[in-house]
Amino acid sequence: MQWFKVILHMPVWWPSVVFASIICSRICACLIFENFSILNDSGVLIKFAGDPAYLDYLIYKNHITNAWSEMTRPIKFLFIFLEDWRGAFTWLKDQPLKPGPIYPMLLSFSGYEEDRFFLAFGYQVAGAFLGLHWAWWLKDNSAPLWLQIVGACFPALVYFAFLVSTDLLYSCLIAIWLFGARAVSDYKRGAWGWTVALMLLLILTRPNALVLLPFMSLLAWQVKSPRAWFYWSVVLGLVGAYMLIYYLPYYWVHDSNAGVTSYWGFLPADYYKGLWIEWPAYISQPLSWALFAISKLIYAVGLRPSYASVDLWLVVLRALPGILFLPGVVYVVFAGQWFDRWFVIFFMLPIFIGASQERYLLALTPILLLWGTRAWGQTVNWGRHKSTML
Repeated sequence: MQWFKVILHMPVWWPSVVFASIICSRICACLIFENFSILNDSGVLIKFAGDPAYLDYLIYKNHITNAWSEMTRPIKFLFIFLEDWRGAFTWLKDQPLKPGPIYPMLLSFSGYEEDRFFLAFGYQVAGAFLGLHWAWWLKDNSAPLWLQIVGACFPALVYFAFLVSTDLLYSCLIAIWLFGARAVSDYKRGAWGWTVALMLLLILTRPNALVLLPFMSLLAWQVKSPRAWFYWSVVLGLVGAYMLIYYLPYYWVHDSNAGVTSYWGFLPADYYKGLWIEWPAYISQPLSWALFAISKLIYAVGLRPSYASVDLWLVVLRALPGILFLPGVVYVVFAGQWFDRWFVIFFMLPIFIGASQERYLLALTPILLLWGTRAWGQTVNWGRHKSTML
C-alpha cells in the first residue's frame, strides 16, 4: 500500500523513464552476456540461467539438503566450553564450514540444481525492483534524474542479477531492512518488530550482518526508554554471540584467505610489521597500518587491479563507480545525518577485517552515489568560491 501511494504521487513521466531505463539495461546486458564469452574474476562464464558464475557456490550447494543442520552448534560449543574452554575452540575449528541457511534454503525451494531458469528469472525481477527502489530513494533525497537512472541501471546491480549469489539477495534484504530502520527512527508504530525480524533474516543470510547489531542497539537508544534499550541490547547481544559462534569456522577460513590477498603487491603481514623496515617501528608500523586501512577502502570501492585475468574494459567499468563511492564514503561519515553516518560505518567494518572487494558494498550503492555527487558538488562550489576571491 505504501508503494502504491508513493507511485500515485510521482510525476506521470517518472515511472515511465525509470522503468524504460531498467528494462533496456537488462535487455542489453542479457544480449551482451549471451553473445560474448565474458569471464568474471573467478574465471567463469556469465550467462543467464547458466552455471553459477562464482566459486563460493559449491559451499552453498553442499548444504542445500541440510541448510539448518548445524544451528545447534553454539549450544554444543557452550557445553564443551564449560568443561574445557581450550578444547571447545579446538573442537569448533574442526567443524565443517557452514554458511547461513537462507540462501541454501532458497536454492532448495527453487529447485535450482534441477532447473536454473526459475531462480535466475527471479533474480532478474528482484534486481529490477531493487533498482526501482534505489531510484525512488534517490528521488526522495532530491538527487538529479540522471543519478536516479544510474541507480536504477547501476552496472554492478545488473551484473549480480546474473550471478544468482548471496550478493543481490543480501542487498534486497538490506533495502527492506533499511526501510524499516528508518521508520523506527521516525517513531513509526510497529516498525521495530518487523525490523528486528528482518535483522534475523540478514544474519541468517550472511555473517557480516552481525556488525549491524550494534547499530540496532544504537537505534533502540534513540527511540526506546533506557530500560527497554538495555533489554533489547542484551537480546541483540545474545543473538550476536550465538551466531558468531555458529559462523566462526566460516570466519577462520575467510580470515585465512584474507591473509594471502595482496594490496598494491604487499600482503597484510607486510603492513602489520611495517613497510619501511629502515625506520623505527613506532613510526613505520602506524603509518603502514593507516596505509593498509586506506588501501582496503580504495579496493572496496572498486579502484583496484583485478585478482584474475579479465578484460581491461571490465576492470575500468568496475573502477568507474569508485570516482563517486570514495568521496561518498568520506563525505557521509563527516557530513551525513546520524542514521546514514553510523549505518555506513557499521556496514563497512567487515572490509577492514577480511578481504576487501567492491561486491561487499553493493547494498550501499544509492547512499554512496548520493553522497559522492554531493561531495563533488561541494568541491566544485568551493573551487568557484576560491576563484572569485582571487
